[in-house]
Amino acid sequence: MKTIFSVKSWPVWAQISTVLIIFCIGVVFAAGESYRHIEYKYQKKNIEKNQQRIINTIASTAIESIIVEDIPILNTIVSQIILDNSDTHSLRITNEDHKLLTSWSDDKPLHKDSTLESHTEAIKYEDEIFGYIDIQWDMSKRLAEMEQHVNRIYLFSSLVMLMLTAISIACIYWLVTYPLNDIENRLLDFAKGKSSNKKEKRSSREFIQLYKTIDELKSLTTSKELLQRQVQHRKMAQDESAKLRDEALMASVAKSTFLANMSHEIRTPLTAIIGFSESLLDGDQTMSDRVDSIQTVIRSGRHLQSIINDILDLSKIEAEKLDLEMLEVDLFDLIYEVHALASLQTQEKGLTCDLDFHFPLPDKLLTDSVRVKQILFNFCSNAFKFTSKGGITIDVSYVDESNNIVIKLIDTGIGMTQEQQAKIFEAFTQADTSTTREFGGTGLGLHLSLELAHMLGGDITVDSSKDVGSCFTLTFDAGEIEQRKLLTTAPEQKQIYNVPEKALTKLKGHVLVAEDNLENQRLISLYINKIGVEVTLVENGKQAFEMAINNNYNLILMDMQMPVMGGLEATQLLRNKGYKGTIIALTANAMRKDQEECLAAGCNVFLTKPIDRKRFYEVISQYLEIDDKLYETNEEKQPKIISSLLEDDPELEGLVIKYIEKLPGIIGEIKQAYVNNERKLLRELVHDLKSTGGSYGFMPLSNAAAQLEFEIAKKSLDGIEKNLSIIEDLQYQICGKRSA
Repeated sequence: MKTIFSVKSWPVWAQISTVLIIFCIGVVFAAGESYRHIEYKYQKKNIEKNQQRIINTIASTAIESIIVEDIPILNTIVSQIILDNSDTHSLRITNEDHKLLTSWSDDKPLHKDSTLESHTEAIKYEDEIFGYIDIQWDMSKRLAEMEQHVNRIYLFSSLVMLMLTAISIACIYWLVTYPLNDIENRLLDFAKGKSSNKKEKRSSREFIQLYKTIDELKSLTTSKELLQRQVQHRKMAQDESAKLRDEALMASVAKSTFLANMSHEIRTPLTAIIGFSESLLDGDQTMSDRVDSIQTVIRSGRHLQSIINDILDLSKIEAEKLDLEMLEVDLFDLIYEVHALASLQTQEKGLTCDLDFHFPLPDKLLTDSVRVKQILFNFCSNAFKFTSKGGITIDVSYVDESNNIVIKLIDTGIGMTQEQQAKIFEAFTQADTSTTREFGGTGLGLHLSLELAHMLGGDITVDSSKDVGSCFTLTFDAGEIEQRKLLTTAPEQKQIYNVPEKALTKLKGHVLVAEDNLENQRLISLYINKIGVEVTLVENGKQAFEMAINNNYNLILMDMQMPVMGGLEATQLLRNKGYKGTIIALTANAMRKDQEECLAAGCNVFLTKPIDRKRFYEVISQYLEIDDKLYETNEEKQPKIISSLLEDDPELEGLVIKYIEKLPGIIGEIKQAYVNNERKLLRELVHDLKSTGGSYGFMPLSNAAAQLEFEIAKKSLDGIEKNLSIIEDLQYQICGKRSA
């Protein structure tokens, strides 16, 4: 018995076979249990991810229904989501006070071996808790499937290992045991003195074959590793798919937020534009009401244009298509221009606007002045919007070591908390929702300004205290300039705004306008006719080409997008035919690429729509001559104005003469009221002049007074001065003398 159970007494093939069998059993067991463990973790992780997605989906899609406690909608959302998630056993949604809003539970009875796991999570919106989700899922189905998989693995592994063991034992016998037995028999025969006639076994080759068998086993191991890698890749693919779904959901939410913001911000100025434009048709409106309506339409239109420009700039930055135009700029001219605009805004609201220079400061910069002003104008607009008392200060300094310009805009407005400051540079975000409701705005301005500051080699920071005020700081590179001076005093401020209306000099010439839009035709004709220039209109590039070739025009205004033939093609054809006249591109395509294409096609100047009237007049006046005949002011050449009353009833001559005698005094009072800045009295006197002038038969005087009244309502100093001068000329033509 002892000999039978002694391993040492077993043959080599039996010992190796026993070891192989034990090893195979261990491998099968280890593989099965490892797979069980991996599969359990994998299944549980998938369920947890799936349930987390359910929670996130409910929290994102049902937040409004939870806030307003709309139970039917909640039930619908929960039922729709539960249909696609068979592992969920129960779900409860409560409000922030743990009041039950809706619940769902699987009516199927639980198996005695069911495994339940639960999870609770708060429903938040902008870091505020509005409710809770309690979810419980049953893992029994997954575990049952896992056990089936594990059993299959056990069965498959056992069969494979059984086959491998049988093959291995046979190989061991034929490749190891049999040669060893042959050697043993030969040795025994030799010991007995017997010669062996058996064919010699090629034991060395047989052992080489054994090594080849080991290599085959290694090959099988490699196949197993390949299978594991494939499983891992599949898992990674599933994770990536889940990530893409989450990103798609986030993109959808971001898109919805963007559309909601833009819809509100665009509709707001459009409402004002349409509403106040319609109100102008109301015959009961006073002159003051009409002026207020017109100014509101203009402000709303410019605000709408600003929104569109911000969106376009942001899209160009994100597409890396926004180019900077780095030019030499006068620092003080730039700051004075910003200060002039800010002063106009603050004066309307009764605020102060101070300018503080910290010397020494460079006289010149190398930067994109348009973008710098865009950032500073945004600062000023925000400061003006959120400041109701006190004022703003523009603080300018220079850091020589880093060659940086530092511009601070300090206000005494409502200020911000630390949490609000952390969010204001995000796109479509303001300090809080109440800010949007009270003051409006897209939330694009500061985000866009920060992106522009980075492109200029700088940054924007903010320091603010609630109910105290804010300080926005722009830092940007001053650029390298060969001849730069550091000034210790500020140069005299130039007059940047308040260009007199009478600077619109009367010109002479003939302009061809190629424009397909009827409203734009009317507007451009109005602008050009105002300065006394003749206009010819065509609707497409083909007509423009034919008219320009066959006629002599001083100037061509060419739209780029027109039917039949566009402006680019028409311009190129004209230049190819040797046309030397001036062609100005006037188009709504405002990208740098569009400007380059227009200039390359042969345009002399590039102007954009909406039309900047001041820029428009500046450009066309360079290519048209002044009409000197319209500016003959010799008093001897001014015709005498006779009252139309005398033509109908000569007996009224005495009354007309008395009115003429009083007229210089009346106009003198008007001039004195203007000098003393007595606007109410000025308006009353002008209104009386409009009435009496017409009543006594002097309609040119009445019309001029009506125009002056309109300019007073507009609060246009240039218009008031211009029309006062006209009234004085009319007085001379009526009375033969001027007022004192």
